[in-house]
Amino acid sequence: MIAGCQHHSLPLSKEEIESLFARTARGSAVGRPARVFFEDLDAAVARIPEPASEIAWAKSLIAAVDKMTRAAGTPLEAKFRQLGREAVSPSDVQSVLSGHGRLSDQQWASLLPLIDKNSDGTVPWERLLQWAGVEVSSSARPALP
Repeated sequence: MIAGCQHHSLPLSKEEIESLFARTARGSAVGRPARVFFEDLDAAVARIPEPASEIAWAKSLIAAVDKMTRAAGTPLEAKFRQLGREAVSPSDVQSVLSGHGRLSDQQWASLLPLIDKNSDGTVPWERLLQWAGVEVSSSARPALP
């Protein structure tokens, strides 16, 4: 299932894929390993409500934090660039976003599932900022040797 999700570029971490498998897999015959059937996966996806209000909240939260960090002289983009990686751990994202006012545990728990992650669980921060409508300048990128 992990290989299939990666092949189709589904934005799920390995941990999320394993959780999905654990929730939807069932045995097909005695002695055979559990499998996910397309009809089960399709039915599970159809039951997921559209989180439009949560998405709007998440985007506005990230944009508001960027506005505060810009007012203080260092936009979120610069804070993420200082980490030196294109994709960072979720705890790095939490730390950067909490830099100008701590996110509550409930806010973080609500935000984390909405953040796009690579299959290794890291967050491509530039894509996160763009998703939230935060301006990301290509000119701020360090020159390659």
